[in-house]
Amino acid sequence: MTVDWTEYGAARVACSDALAALASLSANSIHAVVTDPPYCAGGMTEAARQQAKGMTPGGQATGWFGGDAMTTWGLIALLRQVALEAGRVVVPGGSLAVFCDWRMIPGLGPALESAGLRWRGVVVWDKLSQGQGNTRIRPRHEMILWLTKPGPAVRGPRTIGTVIPAKRVPPARRHHPTEKPIDVLTPLLEALVPESGVVADPFAGSGSTGVAALATGRKAWLSDADPHFVEGIRSRLRAL
Repeated sequence: MTVDWTEYGAARVACSDALAALASLSANSIHAVVTDPPYCAGGMTEAARQQAKGMTPGGQATGWFGGDAMTTWGLIALLRQVALEAGRVVVPGGSLAVFCDWRMIPGLGPALESAGLRWRGVVVWDKLSQGQGNTRIRPRHEMILWLTKPGPAVRGPRTIGTVIPAKRVPPARRHHPTEKPIDVLTPLLEALVPESGVVADPFAGSGSTGVAALATGRKAWLSDADPHFVEGIRSRLRAL
Protein backbone atom coordinates (compact mmCIF):
# COMPACT_ATOMS: atom_id res chain seq x y z
CA MET A 1 0.00 0.00 0.00
CA THR A 2 1.36 3.40 -1.02
CA VAL A 3 1.22 6.06 1.71
CA ASP A 4 1.04 9.69 0.60
CA TRP A 5 2.96 11.88 3.04
CA THR A 6 2.48 15.66 2.92
CA GLU A 7 5.14 18.00 4.31
CA TYR A 8 4.36 20.76 6.79
CA GLY A 9 7.71 22.20 7.77
CA ALA A 10 9.42 19.64 9.97
CA ALA A 11 6.32 17.42 10.06
CA ARG A 12 4.94 14.84 7.61
CA VAL A 13 1.25 13.91 7.66
CA ALA A 14 -0.63 11.02 6.02
CA CYS A 15 -4.16 9.62 6.08
CA SER A 16 -3.28 5.99 6.56
CA ASP A 17 -3.72 2.81 8.52
CA ALA A 18 -1.19 2.74 11.36
CA LEU A 19 0.64 -0.37 10.16
CA ALA A 20 0.84 0.86 6.56
CA ALA A 21 2.18 4.22 7.71
CA LEU A 22 4.94 2.63 9.78
CA ALA A 23 5.73 0.14 7.00
CA SER A 24 6.35 3.04 4.62
CA LEU A 25 9.15 4.44 6.82
CA SER A 26 12.77 3.43 6.39
CA ALA A 27 14.43 1.08 8.86
CA ASN A 28 16.39 2.72 11.67
CA SER A 29 15.13 6.20 10.71
CA ILE A 30 13.10 7.23 13.80
CA HIS A 31 14.26 7.90 17.35
CA ALA A 32 10.93 7.09 19.01
CA VAL A 33 7.36 6.02 18.30
CA VAL A 34 5.05 7.80 20.73
CA THR A 35 1.37 7.04 20.28
CA ASP A 36 -2.06 6.98 21.86
CA PRO A 37 -4.10 4.11 20.36
CA PRO A 38 -7.75 3.28 21.17
CA TYR A 39 -7.95 1.87 24.68
CA CYS A 40 -10.74 -0.73 24.41
CA ALA A 41 -11.62 0.06 27.99
CA GLY A 42 -15.38 0.00 27.56
CA GLY A 43 -15.90 3.63 26.54
CA MET A 44 -14.18 6.82 25.44
CA THR A 45 -14.92 8.77 28.63
CA GLU A 46 -13.99 7.93 32.20
CA ALA A 47 -17.66 7.80 33.22
CA ALA A 48 -18.43 5.33 30.43
CA ARG A 49 -15.48 3.14 31.43
CA GLN A 50 -16.67 3.04 35.04
CA GLN A 51 -20.13 1.91 33.93
CA ALA A 52 -18.95 -0.57 31.29
CA LYS A 53 -19.49 -4.27 31.89
CA GLY A 54 -16.58 -5.29 29.70
CA MET A 55 -14.08 -4.22 27.06
CA THR A 56 -16.48 -4.52 24.16
CA PRO A 57 -17.93 -2.30 21.43
CA GLY A 58 -20.52 0.28 22.46
CA GLY A 59 -20.98 3.99 23.13
CA GLN A 60 -22.31 6.90 21.12
CA ALA A 61 -19.19 8.07 19.25
CA THR A 62 -18.87 7.65 15.52
CA GLY A 63 -15.81 6.46 13.62
CA TRP A 64 -14.05 3.12 13.54
CA PHE A 65 -13.04 3.31 17.21
CA GLY A 66 -16.37 4.62 18.49
CA GLY A 67 -16.94 3.22 21.96
CA ASP A 68 -13.66 1.31 21.69
CA ALA A 69 -14.91 -0.75 18.74
CA MET A 70 -12.38 -3.56 19.06
CA THR A 71 -12.01 -6.42 21.50
CA THR A 72 -9.23 -6.37 24.06
CA TRP A 73 -7.34 -9.20 22.39
CA GLY A 74 -7.89 -7.64 18.99
CA LEU A 75 -6.22 -4.45 20.17
CA ILE A 76 -3.36 -6.39 21.76
CA ALA A 77 -2.78 -8.26 18.49
CA LEU A 78 -2.82 -4.99 16.52
CA LEU A 79 -0.43 -3.23 18.87
CA ARG A 80 1.98 -6.16 18.80
CA GLN A 81 2.15 -5.64 15.04
CA VAL A 82 2.72 -1.94 15.67
CA ALA A 83 5.54 -2.88 18.06
CA LEU A 84 7.12 -5.12 15.42
CA GLU A 85 7.09 -2.24 12.92
CA ALA A 86 8.32 0.17 15.59
CA GLY A 87 11.23 -2.16 16.26
CA ARG A 88 12.13 -1.97 12.59
CA VAL A 89 11.86 1.81 12.11
CA VAL A 90 13.43 3.06 15.35
CA VAL A 91 17.18 3.30 15.64
CA PRO A 92 18.97 0.88 18.00
CA GLY A 93 18.29 2.11 21.50
CA GLY A 94 15.20 4.02 20.36
CA SER A 95 11.87 3.96 22.18
CA LEU A 96 8.25 2.94 21.87
CA ALA A 97 5.90 4.78 24.25
CA VAL A 98 2.24 3.74 24.24
CA PHE A 99 -0.54 5.43 26.21
CA CYS A 100 -2.94 2.88 27.66
CA ASP A 101 -5.66 2.29 30.20
CA TRP A 102 -4.63 0.43 33.37
CA ARG A 103 -6.90 -2.46 32.35
CA MET A 104 -4.69 -3.18 29.34
CA ILE A 105 -1.33 -3.43 31.10
CA PRO A 106 -1.37 -7.16 32.03
CA GLY A 107 -1.91 -8.24 28.41
CA LEU A 108 -0.44 -5.38 26.45
CA GLY A 109 2.91 -4.99 28.20
CA PRO A 110 4.13 -8.58 27.61
CA ALA A 111 2.71 -8.56 24.07
CA LEU A 112 4.72 -5.46 23.15
CA GLU A 113 7.83 -6.90 24.78
CA SER A 114 7.40 -10.14 22.80
CA ALA A 115 7.96 -8.12 19.62
CA GLY A 116 11.65 -7.99 20.51
CA LEU A 117 11.62 -4.82 22.59
CA ARG A 118 12.63 -4.42 26.21
CA TRP A 119 9.91 -3.22 28.59
CA ARG A 120 11.67 -0.52 30.57
CA GLY A 121 8.93 0.91 32.74
CA VAL A 122 5.58 2.61 33.15
CA VAL A 123 5.05 6.36 33.22
CA VAL A 124 1.97 7.81 34.92
CA TRP A 125 0.17 10.82 33.51
CA ASP A 126 -1.28 12.59 36.57
CA LYS A 127 -4.25 14.67 35.38
CA LEU A 128 -4.19 16.74 38.59
CA SER A 129 -7.92 16.31 39.22
CA GLN A 130 -10.29 13.42 39.76
CA GLY A 131 -12.24 12.13 36.79
CA GLN A 132 -15.93 11.37 36.55
CA GLY A 133 -17.46 8.14 37.75
CA ASN A 134 -19.56 6.69 40.54
CA THR A 135 -16.86 4.71 42.34
CA ARG A 136 -15.39 5.61 45.71
CA ILE A 137 -11.92 5.82 44.16
CA ARG A 138 -12.14 8.01 41.08
CA PRO A 139 -9.45 7.98 38.38
CA ARG A 140 -7.05 10.87 37.84
CA HIS A 141 -4.32 9.17 35.79
CA GLU A 142 -3.47 7.24 32.65
CA MET A 143 -0.49 5.03 31.91
CA ILE A 144 2.31 5.09 29.33
CA LEU A 145 4.21 1.88 28.61
CA TRP A 146 7.86 2.53 27.73
CA LEU A 147 9.91 0.02 25.75
CA THR A 148 13.24 0.26 23.94
CA LYS A 149 14.95 -1.46 21.04
CA PRO A 150 18.21 -3.25 21.94
CA GLY A 151 21.21 -1.01 21.42
CA PRO A 152 23.05 1.96 22.95
CA ALA A 153 20.64 4.20 24.83
CA VAL A 154 19.07 7.00 22.80
CA ARG A 155 18.27 9.94 25.05
CA GLY A 156 16.95 13.44 24.87
CA PRO A 157 18.40 16.32 26.91
CA ARG A 158 15.83 16.05 29.69
CA THR A 159 15.50 13.64 32.61
CA ILE A 160 11.99 13.02 33.92
CA GLY A 161 10.44 10.93 36.66
CA THR A 162 7.79 8.26 36.31
CA VAL A 163 4.95 10.72 36.97
CA ILE A 164 4.15 13.60 34.61
CA PRO A 165 1.63 16.12 35.98
CA ALA A 166 -0.49 17.82 33.31
CA LYS A 167 -4.07 19.06 33.21
CA ARG A 168 -6.52 17.56 30.73
CA VAL A 169 -7.37 19.49 27.58
CA PRO A 170 -10.73 21.21 28.29
CA PRO A 171 -13.56 19.79 26.14
CA ALA A 172 -14.17 23.13 24.43
CA ARG A 173 -10.57 23.23 23.19
CA ARG A 174 -10.18 19.62 22.06
CA HIS A 175 -9.41 18.74 18.46
CA HIS A 176 -10.11 15.05 19.21
CA PRO A 177 -12.23 13.21 21.83
CA THR A 178 -9.17 11.64 23.49
CA GLU A 179 -6.66 14.46 22.90
CA LYS A 180 -3.53 14.40 25.04
CA PRO A 181 -2.19 17.71 26.36
CA ILE A 182 1.03 19.21 25.03
CA ASP A 183 2.24 19.41 28.65
CA VAL A 184 2.38 15.60 28.95
CA LEU A 185 3.91 15.04 25.52
CA THR A 186 6.64 17.68 25.75
CA PRO A 187 8.61 16.15 28.65
CA LEU A 188 8.16 12.70 27.14
CA LEU A 189 9.67 13.78 23.82
CA GLU A 190 12.45 15.75 25.49
CA ALA A 191 13.42 12.63 27.47
CA LEU A 192 13.22 10.07 24.63
CA VAL A 193 14.11 12.00 21.46
CA PRO A 194 17.43 13.82 20.91
CA GLU A 195 17.34 17.47 19.88
CA SER A 196 16.55 17.67 16.14
CA GLY A 197 15.53 13.98 16.33
CA VAL A 198 12.45 12.32 14.82
CA VAL A 199 9.28 10.94 16.39
CA ALA A 200 6.46 8.99 14.70
CA ASP A 201 2.84 8.75 15.86
CA PRO A 202 0.73 6.25 13.84
CA PHE A 203 -2.45 7.02 15.84
CA ALA A 204 -1.99 10.78 15.66
CA GLY A 205 -5.60 11.79 16.40
CA SER A 206 -5.41 15.49 17.24
CA GLY A 207 -1.80 15.87 16.11
CA SER A 208 -0.59 16.94 19.55
CA THR A 209 2.51 14.76 19.27
CA GLY A 210 3.49 16.73 16.18
CA VAL A 211 2.76 20.08 17.80
CA ALA A 212 4.94 19.13 20.79
CA ALA A 213 7.68 17.86 18.47
CA LEU A 214 7.83 21.05 16.44
CA ALA A 215 7.70 23.22 19.56
CA THR A 216 10.78 21.43 20.93
CA GLY A 217 12.81 21.43 17.72
CA ARG A 218 12.06 17.88 16.63
CA LYS A 219 10.65 16.33 13.45
CA ALA A 220 7.45 14.28 13.30
CA TRP A 221 5.73 11.68 11.11
CA LEU A 222 1.99 11.74 11.89
CA SER A 223 -0.70 9.45 10.51
CA ASP A 224 -4.29 8.60 11.30
CA ALA A 225 -6.90 6.48 9.52
CA ASP A 226 -9.73 9.00 9.93
CA PRO A 227 -9.77 11.71 7.20
CA HIS A 228 -11.65 14.12 9.47
CA PHE A 229 -8.95 14.06 12.13
CA VAL A 230 -6.17 14.14 9.54
CA GLU A 231 -7.59 17.40 8.18
CA GLY A 232 -7.62 18.69 11.76
CA ILE A 233 -3.94 17.81 12.11
CA ARG A 234 -3.16 19.61 8.85
CA SER A 235 -5.01 22.70 10.08
CA ARG A 236 -3.11 22.75 13.38
CA LEU A 237 0.23 22.44 11.62
CA ARG A 238 -0.68 25.14 9.09
CA ALA A 239 -1.48 27.45 11.99
CA LEU A 240 2.03 26.93 13.34
